[in-house]
Amino acid sequence: MNDSFFFRNFPVYKTVDMSHEEDINKITESMVEDYILLEKEHRFSYRILIPRNEKNNRYAKKIGLNIQLYFLGELRKRKIKVILRDIKYIHDPQHYGWLLLNSEIYEKHMNSK
Repeated sequence: MNDSFFFRNFPVYKTVDMSHEEDINKITESMVEDYILLEKEHRFSYRILIPRNEKNNRYAKKIGLNIQLYFLGELRKRKIKVILRDIKYIHDPQHYGWLLLNSEIYEKHMNSK
């Protein structure tokens, strides 16, 4: 089985498309709130779609790094311990996919693969 196909169809709580860099703060604020709400029950799972460009991936890297810094920084400020599995894959010709998952969700689905 193709891992990209598996991860593309991996069930998540929410999928967000990061087409515009200016959406990073709004989306990561939503992610922080969802993490606080869902992680109590070990249910946090997000798919982030990041624009893909075969010739230059600096933009995708910049978006990914900014999301990671803001998301983890906000959780640390609130003194929330972060236990996540992250998986990066090619989602489709226009997007990279990035899964941020509770480890239990990941293990459950990988064992059923």
